[in-house]
Amino acid sequence: EVMDRIPSWSIGGARKADAGEPITLMLHEGPTVRTDIVGSRKLIRSRVWGTWFRAHGVKPGDRVIFTPMDETTYFVGLVRAK
Repeated sequence: EVMDRIPSWSIGGARKADAGEPITLMLHEGPTVRTDIVGSRKLIRSRVWGTWFRAHGVKPGDRVIFTPMDETTYFVGLVRAK
């Protein structure tokens, strides 16, 4: 659902050598990372997620929300499952 809002120039290949141009993700109560998207798998290349998920106690059913701040920056928040 988010991929249609991500700039195409930030989508790269599977290898880091084929990375797209980075976008900035400002994680709620977490780090700010610059990363691209692995297009074939629709994954954010940064490995920050495990630490961030544990810090926030993310559980099945919780949703990660990407809010565009501008063309290259997104605020990343969390909506808890009910």
